[in-house]
Amino acid sequence: MDHKASRRQFFSNLGSIVGLAVVAPALFSSKVFAEEKRRGRSGEGGGSAASGDLNLPMVEVGKGQAAAVTYVLKHADVKNAALKIERGGVAFEKQTCANCSFYAKVGDKNGKEVGKCQIFPNMLVEGPAWCATWAKKA
Repeated sequence: MDHKASRRQFFSNLGSIVGLAVVAPALFSSKVFAEEKRRGRSGEGGGSAASGDLNLPMVEVGKGQAAAVTYVLKHADVKNAALKIERGGVAFEKQTCANCSFYAKVGDKNGKEVGKCQIFPNMLVEGPAWCATWAKKA
């Protein structure tokens, strides 16, 4: 059976696809915002989100992903000389989680600056710590 689509049908289908592409992100983002609201977090990183983030667990040195990226609390703990290199024009000794592009400060926990790292979702890292994925902030 030879079926040719008419121009009208083509544009009708195109309109449906474009409409779905425009509406779908709004539907998904509203669910995300509803979930954040349900958890008691503000969507823009306000005070309630930061204080809730301080309750996240700390990354443990030598375990799981932390071992894979050589996460250490002090530069002196890095044993592999090949990792002690300049990155993005920043000397190894000056590279810390606090000045990494993956890091966002949350606050202070147990007297130390802590923040969230994109490498370790739902966990906190110490500001003066370091790992092999360090990247210079833009």
